[in-house]
Amino acid sequence: MLYPDAPPNAIELFKECHLSKKKGLAEPVQKAIDDMNAIMAAPVEDEQQPNTAIEAVSQVLPSSKFLQNVGLQPALKKRSSRAETLRVQELEAQLEKEKQDKEELRQKLDGQQQEIDNLKKQSEEAKQKHLEDVGDLKKQLEENNALLCGLISFNQSQ
Repeated sequence: MLYPDAPPNAIELFKECHLSKKKGLAEPVQKAIDDMNAIMAAPVEDEQQPNTAIEAVSQVLPSSKFLQNVGLQPALKKRSSRAETLRVQELEAQLEKEKQDKEELRQKLDGQQQEIDNLKKQSEEAKQKHLEDVGDLKKQLEENNALLCGLISFNQSQ
């Protein structure tokens, strides 16, 4: 078929590719075309754009490569090259190592933080004990002073 006014749309290309000169269109092909035309004719909401022929074909034939084969959709990138695969593996290994390093550093940091907390607690306990000892010494000093004053006054009274 020739399309003098405009290039054929995806549905027209589908029909042309599946049209047999002897038998016409097979029943499943005709059903697919009818479904595509129904999608194109479906009413749209106010802000929506009407479905394009490419969208209609891709909805009716979601797993088909027809649109790629006729050049209406870019072909999906085939398997990645060996170099890309190696690079991905290298990056994944690097990421795993960095995760392990991070975990080791986290554990080391947690250990150091716990050690700091223990040292603070010991320091606070030592400070408290020192203050108690100073208080006890002051109390003993006062008792000794009182005893000494008592002895001195006893001596003077005799």
